[in-house]
Amino acid sequence: RPVTPASATAGCRRKAVSTSIVPRRWAAISFDGLPSSLPSSPACGVSTVGDARAITAENQSFNQALAAFPGVLEQGSVTFRNLRKALVDLNELTDVSKPATKNLAPYLQDLTGLIRTMRPTFKNLRLLVNNPGPHNDSADLLTRFPSLERLARTNTKNSVAALKSGQDDVEFLRPYAPEISAWITHFSQAPANYDANGHFARVLPIFNAFSYDQGANQLNSLTPAERASILSYRGQRFCPGAGTQPAQDNSNPFLDDGKLTAADCDPNIRPVGP
Repeated sequence: RPVTPASATAGCRRKAVSTSIVPRRWAAISFDGLPSSLPSSPACGVSTVGDARAITAENQSFNQALAAFPGVLEQGSVTFRNLRKALVDLNELTDVSKPATKNLAPYLQDLTGLIRTMRPTFKNLRLLVNNPGPHNDSADLLTRFPSLERLARTNTKNSVAALKSGQDDVEFLRPYAPEISAWITHFSQAPANYDANGHFARVLPIFNAFSYDQGANQLNSLTPAERASILSYRGQRFCPGAGTQPAQDNSNPFLDDGKLTAADCDPNIRPVGP
């Protein structure tokens, strides 16, 4: 039915369904030919011509939406078809998860108590980051880092130079690390005995008055002059591991792959015995 001003507003006046809508498929409607002086509907409170033109302006968008709707339905069908396989795995996951959920409620209760207990901790953490007042939190500490870096720049340079100058000493002492560690840990055992006067150590200096004649297998007495002549100072150049007899794998005395030479230690100085 053609739209006229009377028929377009009659439905609002009578408070009944408008008769301007006919249940049939219309072609694209154009209201450009309508006069601009069509009356408004006081009962509806809207402009009929303005509404009609607004609907006409969205006609292209409606066409695009209707054209895309079949593709949306097709894609939705594919999605729901693929969802069936996922539901099988979801059911298996649910079955496996059911035993674990039995203890979930007590766990959540304990977790609630833990969170309640952690509140003061987070409050203190906030004060650690931002505490009112000067020089009392990590933010103030970070602001002092540049001055610390300028101070450490010179000290670090001197420290690196000191380490480089002591590199030879460190390389010499490194093979003796087991002996040094044993001396530090066991030195206190020597004077471990104590009495009313305190700890004491038993020291037995030996000044041999005899010499051993291996051929005759006998001891020969020495004069005081001979006793002084046979005294010798040994052990000042022990190699690492030379405090015991050489092992069968020749791992001791340890010469650090040739880095310890005869000028550093004497590998021939070792305890007597097999």
